[in-house]
Amino acid sequence: MYGSISTYTHPAEVQGTETDTNMESKKGSSIASGVINLANTIVGAGMLGLPGAFGGTGWLSGMILIALSAMFSAHGLVLLSKAACLTGRPSSFYSVALASVPKYTILIDLAVALKCFGVATGMFLFC
Repeated sequence: MYGSISTYTHPAEVQGTETDTNMESKKGSSIASGVINLANTIVGAGMLGLPGAFGGTGWLSGMILIALSAMFSAHGLVLLSKAACLTGRPSSFYSVALASVPKYTILIDLAVALKCFGVATGMFLFC
């Protein structure tokens, strides 16, 4: 079925199979799979970037910079989650930006898009 190029069977035509019933009951990812995916992304970026950062700064200043980065990141996530709670659910970067600084909504969207492009480019180059 999957190896054939000349014939295509629409999933709606295949009924009664185990895969068909499982796909109907599962319509998204679980929280556990999201956490594992995020942890995989974080660990992968750290494995690529940390040796170079420590090599350029040294052990002591590297540890201080990691601790400062962790504190600023945690504080930023707390602020973002508080702003998201104020805008209501479901929230996005756009809705938070629209509620907090409506004049700069496009700028914030551009920054998020640029960040996503940078991450995708980095993953493409290093993986």
